Amino acid sequence: MKKDLKILISIIISLAIGYVGYNYYKNTYVVKDYTMLPEFTLKDLNGDSFTRENMPTDKVKIIIYYNGECEHCQYQAKQIQESIDSFNDVQLLFISYQETELIKEFATSYNFLERQNITFLEDKRLDLVSTFNIKAFPFILIYSPENKLIEKFEGPTEIEKIVSIID
Repeated sequence: MKKDLKILISIIISLAIGYVGYNYYKNTYVVKDYTMLPEFTLKDLNGDSFTRENMPTDKVKIIIYYNGECEHCQYQAKQIQESIDSFNDVQLLFISYQETELIKEFATSYNFLERQNITFLEDKRLDLVSTFNIKAFPFILIYSPENKLIEKFEGPTEIEKIVSIID
């Protein structure tokens, strides 16, 4: 009986410590409210720092967090490529935690590098994964020119939905 009680108390203490630790992490590292585009610093494909201040203040911004090997992300990129003229007046940011060469290959395969309004960024430390609590790819955020969140999509999203928001 005493042995069972000790085991039960150990389990309760472990769960309590886990709960407190998770809440600390969530309250410290995850932005609960990203209705305004948070500050960030990432590297572009040339290794230069890129921050929120580098983004145009007169355009809608679409942030796409992706993995180049993800089929859903490839599908999303193909849809954007096929509807690229709908994105002429939008700043697109493709962000990945992958190595620079893989990011370049992905960008090249969809002819995105030649477009002035598309930027590819590296998130090597997974800062934005934590900031936005990303759980599915592609993860898409659409912000107004004033950096206010318009819409969030997790997972593949039909291009018509995205285009209807930016029109």
